[in-house]
Amino acid sequence: MLIFLLLLLFWFLLSGVINLEYLLVGILISGILTLFYFRMVSGDREVGIRINPLRIWLAIKILFVLLLAIIKANFILAIHLWRARLNLGSVLFRLELPLQTPSAINFAANAITLTPGTISASLREGKLIIHTLYPDQETELKNWKLFKLLREWEGAGTDVLNRS
Repeated sequence: MLIFLLLLLFWFLLSGVINLEYLLVGILISGILTLFYFRMVSGDREVGIRINPLRIWLAIKILFVLLLAIIKANFILAIHLWRARLNLGSVLFRLELPLQTPSAINFAANAITLTPGTISASLREGKLIIHTLYPDQETELKNWKLFKLLREWEGAGTDVLNRS
């Protein structure tokens, strides 16, 4: 139920509109995504649904870090445009992701593209070609906290539960 409510809240935050049509569509989409989530969590091995509270907490932290990065990038780009500094650089660089699973790698590539001023141009074998407007972005992305959280997410199903 918590997943459903968080998804519905996220729906309203993204849409910015609260009316009956958006409520019905939000309930439908949140319900479908919640069912998919529970199917992924439980798999076909179990009858019951096991929810790992650590994975939920990690998901919230990942989304929070991503949201902060998007807001920060929006402000930086807005300041550059406001001051008419349109001579932003155009830089391409290669970034090797410290991730193993395809879902975490794809999430990281999409997260980079979601932040204004950066685009994941190519993804091959865990290596990204990134286009950015800021020359110093390469060092910032190599140390991005999101990658550390995604590494934790990859191990949250097994080894995180064994930590004391």
